[in-house]
Amino acid sequence: MGGANNENLAQSVPEYYRLYHRFLKKYEEKTFIQIPKNEQYLYQQWLIAKNIVVTNYEAAIADSAFYKMQYRILKQTSSIITSYLKREIFTIVTLDSLNEIQLSSRVTQAVKLWQQIAMDSEYNNIILISEYEKLLNKISEHIHQYTTPPTNYRDSILQNDGYNIATANYGNHNLMTSSGYHGTSVSSIIGAVRNNNLGIDGIATNIKLMMVRAILGSDEYDKDVALAIRYAVNNGAKVINMSFGKSLSPNRQWVDEAMAYALSKDVVLVHAAGNDSENIDSIFNYPNPYTLTGRLLPHFINVGASTANGNKTLVANFSNYGKLMVTLFAPGNNITCGIAYNGVQQASGTSLAAPMVSGVAALLRSYFPKLSATQIVAIIKQSVTKVNRLIILPAYEKQEVPLAQLCQTGGMLNAYNAVQLALKYKYKN
Repeated sequence: MGGANNENLAQSVPEYYRLYHRFLKKYEEKTFIQIPKNEQYLYQQWLIAKNIVVTNYEAAIADSAFYKMQYRILKQTSSIITSYLKREIFTIVTLDSLNEIQLSSRVTQAVKLWQQIAMDSEYNNIILISEYEKLLNKISEHIHQYTTPPTNYRDSILQNDGYNIATANYGNHNLMTSSGYHGTSVSSIIGAVRNNNLGIDGIATNIKLMMVRAILGSDEYDKDVALAIRYAVNNGAKVINMSFGKSLSPNRQWVDEAMAYALSKDVVLVHAAGNDSENIDSIFNYPNPYTLTGRLLPHFINVGASTANGNKTLVANFSNYGKLMVTLFAPGNNITCGIAYNGVQQASGTSLAAPMVSGVAALLRSYFPKLSATQIVAIIKQSVTKVNRLIILPAYEKQEVPLAQLCQTGGMLNAYNAVQLALKYKYKN
């Protein structure tokens, strides 16, 4: 995401923040019955955004004074305690080991105040104070989001209207950003060169990777997603990996139309289900396998993250799930992946589970080029490893459910099975 002068966008704001202020004057005094039918979806999206902004603001106002007071106490007592200890870092364990009889009343009071606030925290004083600073910054941010419209960084840098789908000529070829983490990690899982003793081995061989940078930071613009899909399709992509997502999509129809266009051009779409430990059958997450009109997209796979554990913790505790919205699960926890400048790292997320599936889709399309996108998706779904035991529900340690309640297929990605099934498709059709 960048401008014609090669400057790349480096800041973004959440969709709820943009959406709330964009339509505040238009919808603030309106009720649902006053909204034209063709705007009702947008109005509902705005109401969700409003609820987020207002709820965050009210909580921030309620909490601000309390946490500011605790932060001041932590700063003051930390200074007293470090001066007494003659070292810059301490923990609760350090303070518990002190002999109160040997302490001055000033140090004793500082220690007790610190213990009351820190309680059982494992953080040392430097980290705990830093965490409070982050909390106070978040409180200030939520107050700011209610009172002040966001800066439109995107349109300023790109010289392009983010809400006009007709203006499509923008961007640049500069893929180097401040971080080589996300896109490089995802790409490496799909197609890193194999057997060269460098970094990792990708899943698929004999493929080409097309890097399309349309997502930045908080939440992507629907326009950028839609046009990125169309760009990839028009330039020969046969599998599109989409390791991004958000909870609001005011211009959803643009993305729906782009995904339908991908279907018409025989392109597989693979999407990361998200990392909020949520049931996305009931909580909106987008893009997803269903269009605004309720049509199921037969070329779309939504991927949750699994762990390497063969026990009840098979599904990663951060992964979203949903019997309708999530297709299957694939490895996405503690994955070794590539990063920019020949580095590797371990990372977790459905963003890394999705390229596992994209890699298998690319593998199948490479070896079985006559199979259609919908056949590739059907093969991947039908070839999963079924899991019949109970699995711990993400975010609910004491609740166990069958995997079939967490995704459509009730199974895990299986590349070997997929190839075997593709062979049958090849000779059958």
